[in-house]
Order: sequence, then structure tokens, then C-alpha cells
Amino acid sequence: MDDTSYCVEFLRATDPGLFGAEVAAGERYLLARQGADGGFPTFERGTASEVAITAAAVNALAPSPRTGGRWRPRCGS
Repeated sequence: MDDTSYCVEFLRATDPGLFGAEVAAGERYLLARQGADGGFPTFERGTASEVAITAAAVNALAPSPRTGGRWRPRCGS
């Protein structure tokens, strides 16, 4: 999870036009693993969310031009 988050940020900063498909694939991977509590686990969906991994995923997803800045974390109850 953390490697994917860092790669998404790096590729977007390097050349979002050239790496757009890779960034989108990374975003889909991250979103598919978001937990019911809104956080992100260290490895697999369904396991406990981890603070640093969640922070990295949020950083990677927040500036996404695909979401127009409208992405919001899903919060659990």
C-alpha cells in the first residue's frame, strides 16, 4: 500500500500526462483497499487500518485531477 501511494505521488509530480494510466491504476488499487472505517490497511483490505498507510494513501488520492479535488475519505461509524 505505501509503495503504491508513493509511486502515485511521484508519477503525478513527474509527468501526469505521460503516466496518467499508471496513476489511474494506482488510484483504483488504493480505493479498492479502503476499509469500512475509511482508513487503509498495511496489506490487504479487511485488515485493520494503519495510520501512516492511511496518511500516505490520502496524500496520493487528494490531488487527483480525475476527481476534480472532490475525493473525500469514507468515514466509518
